[in-house]
Amino acid sequence: MSQENILNRLDYLEIKIRKLVEAHLVLKESYLTVVEENNVLKNNLASKDESLINFQNQEKMSTIVSSLAEDTPRASELKSKINEVIKEIDKCIAQLSE
Repeated sequence: MSQENILNRLDYLEIKIRKLVEAHLVLKESYLTVVEENNVLKNNLASKDESLINFQNQEKMSTIVSSLAEDTPRASELKSKINEVIKEIDKCIAQLSE
């Protein structure tokens, strides 16, 4: 092999390596973007799960209040107090999740 042929091959290899490095950097950026998006989606899912649990708890409390309301002469007062407690619990949960 001649020296010129060897230099041509080295130039070719250098070009290929540069392209590979560029492709690696692009893929690395894409990966980091996907990881960040994944974390955001996980946080959103956790928040939605928490909201769903809160809603289910409110629904249970509402069912309890409704069943108590039928049996209690002071039903509206009891219902009002339970709703206040639910609102306070929701505020606490909101502050804890921040």
